Amino acid sequence: MLRINEALKSIHAAGFPTFCDFLEDVLTPHNPSQSSQISQLLLNHGPHLFDLAQQRQPKITNNWIISSHRELVSVQCTALAEHFHPTHLSKVTDILSGFSLKQYLAESERVAPLICQIL
Repeated sequence: MLRINEALKSIHAAGFPTFCDFLEDVLTPHNPSQSSQISQLLLNHGPHLFDLAQQRQPKITNNWIISSHRELVSVQCTALAEHFHPTHLSKVTDILSGFSLKQYLAESERVAPLICQIL
């Protein structure tokens, strides 16, 4: 904890009023080299950092996920509904005789990959 406090003091001493200001500056590339480093950081450690945030504040991170994917999920829900909607005047027995859970899951992954990934 002492190291963290010292690091936070150093961040403040370097002219960053808040830790958030520091993170914003770190994640905002100022040149191509920094841009590459930020990309590598996010590529290599982004999921782990997000998991840490999820453990600390699951409600907040779930809301981030939902708000950032709301439109795409809506589009994919509509596509799923249209894809699996039986044709007009289809017989229930015909629908059930052709039912294959494996096939439905494969088609769902093709039609709505984000929804399947979330689930």
